[in-house]
Amino acid sequence: MRLRFALTLGILLLPSWFAVAQPPPARTQVTVIVHDGQGAPIPQAQVMVHDMGDPDFHAPWQLVGLTAADGRCVVEKLPEGVYDLRVEATGFAVHWQREIRVEGGKPVELRVVLPRVGAIRGRLLLPDGQPAAERELAVRFDRNTPGQSFLGDATANTDAEGNFRLPLEPGEHDLAVRLAGVGYALLPKFTVETGRDLAVGDVTLVRFATITGSVRSQSTGQPLAGVKVQRSYFGNSLFSMRPLDPVKTDAPGRFTMDDLWAGEWMIVAAAADYARKAAEGTVKVGSGETVEGVTIALERACTLTVRVVDADGNPVRNAEAWLYWEGKRPVDADGRVSFEGLTPGKLKVTAGAPDWASMKRDVQLAEGETTEVTLSLTLRGGTIRGTVRNALTGAPLKDVLIGVMEDAVELEFGQQTRFDVWIKPFIGQWGPAEFRLHRWRSQEHLEATTAADGTYTLSHVAAGEYTVCAIADGYINETVESTRVKENETTTVDFGLAVR
Repeated sequence: MRLRFALTLGILLLPSWFAVAQPPPARTQVTVIVHDGQGAPIPQAQVMVHDMGDPDFHAPWQLVGLTAADGRCVVEKLPEGVYDLRVEATGFAVHWQREIRVEGGKPVELRVVLPRVGAIRGRLLLPDGQPAAERELAVRFDRNTPGQSFLGDATANTDAEGNFRLPLEPGEHDLAVRLAGVGYALLPKFTVETGRDLAVGDVTLVRFATITGSVRSQSTGQPLAGVKVQRSYFGNSLFSMRPLDPVKTDAPGRFTMDDLWAGEWMIVAAAADYARKAAEGTVKVGSGETVEGVTIALERACTLTVRVVDADGNPVRNAEAWLYWEGKRPVDADGRVSFEGLTPGKLKVTAGAPDWASMKRDVQLAEGETTEVTLSLTLRGGTIRGTVRNALTGAPLKDVLIGVMEDAVELEFGQQTRFDVWIKPFIGQWGPAEFRLHRWRSQEHLEATTAADGTYTLSHVAAGEYTVCAIADGYINETVESTRVKENETTTVDFGLAVR
């Protein structure tokens, strides 16, 4: 029917795969020149880039070269694209630069100035006032610069008198110091200057807090061993941005967390075949204090299988189902998708698909069981209806083919795309050689034939702008462009076809 539609129009129907061969990507020479604050070249600086077009946002930085004695690093044949730049050198602050455009084979030259790092100096004291001699400190710092904040980790070592020196980049910092098995200290809001040491005096540690508890089975009451127990902190970002490693319960199901800082903590337990669960409320603890008796009862996890179908029970293509905490997941060819590791109880599941109205349903999950639910979707959109008549006599025409196409689309050189199209010649400002490219709507409900009285109806047409066509043997085909369809509204498009 669609082929007849295209051929009757005297149009060319292109193949489903419409691809344009892409030219080889252009490559560009990029030169990075690195100096210090006094203009002296910095040799052996590492020049790294990150391709912003890489779909893996967390892909590692790519080392593209080192600077020579004159501070220059020449990167040959860097592919076209948009890059982030990072330059590092020992004893200097790290340089970051975003959205560097490399295009058209045009050489790029970048000049980078690296200021020398500063440092803080101080003496670390134990909670009893004695020097923390010859210890390794774990340091977490938050460097604040205009418009951004950078969280990092470092280490420092004390000497026999507890003295330490920690190099830091210039800028305003917040800093937390941790000494394993002992305690921590917080140094808020100090400023490090380029090439200078800042004396912070004595830094006295306060003792870690401790939280202990146990994990058991909700149904049997038996202790659960080997359960991972995670802790999340509510408070200063120095502590909360990067959570501590989880601990595990022992054979009697007990756990101990003895490296905590003062404040409020959320305690969450997770084990294979059990649903994750948090202790009731948050646990508040002070420096050097111990809170005991935190108990978490785990329930066996549930599985929810969702099947998304239409009114006739057929799977809906490109459908998704989603839960609030689990996010969206696509269905398979049979319209099914499963969510595992869920907590027993009542939850709401939602399903939807392009051109279909979404549907929600409350589901009750039983401990350790699999529940299956079917969600039936209805097509959404507006309606196009009308009548086709003989333009001369006004008589209704039966079996006229009515079709809907999306209005004109533009293609760029090198673009690859996939859709069925039809090409219609028309007289434009540049003469009769112009062509207009339209995208053919692939849904079956966007094609219809007229009844004996010449009427037709196209239901569930997605909101948008379309070209509607009428085709009949022995008649001149007619199209109506820029037909606007609105959600839940009816648009009338009538045709009067002239005899060939």
